Amino acid sequence: MSSPDPNAPKKSCAYPNCTKDAGYKAPKSKNSNLGYHWLCLEHVRLYNAKWDFFKGMSSEQIQREEHATFYWNQPTWSRSNIKNFAHPTIKDDIFTQTKTASKEKQTAPATLLQSLKILNLFWPVTKETLQKQYRFYAKKYHPDMNPDNALAEKQFKKTNQAYQEIKKFLERNESFLKK
Repeated sequence: MSSPDPNAPKKSCAYPNCTKDAGYKAPKSKNSNLGYHWLCLEHVRLYNAKWDFFKGMSSEQIQREEHATFYWNQPTWSRSNIKNFAHPTIKDDIFTQTKTASKEKQTAPATLLQSLKILNLFWPVTKETLQKQYRFYAKKYHPDMNPDNALAEKQFKKTNQAYQEIKKFLERNESFLKK
């Protein structure tokens, strides 16, 4: 922190015999409800260097504080027996070993499998995802980016063909896919 707090009160440093402007705040205690000391940059650095949040705490208190901080001071429970977390009447795959899809898994039409593979896409695909992936590969294999590279030119043509094929399919089946 190198710039002073813009909301700092217009007063001098709280450090004894210091008359510099107090632009930095430092906590008076671990309990933030007790307010702050307003210090100059030099003295806030000294104060922070000596600050020990865990001073006066036992090792168990320190461990509890570290645990609470790690979990953002939210309550936690042991999950040693995960079955206790699954209600028997709720159909949810998260707590089962064998995952069964709640909805029928959509498979790509056989005619599009090769095109999807060329563009590294998975079915179902949206127009936005298709365009994003097409742009990526079109830039990668474009002849202007790969002059005198026959392999890149061939891949660029495959990319264009795959894009057109998937795009036409999506346009023809747009109303069907929205269901």
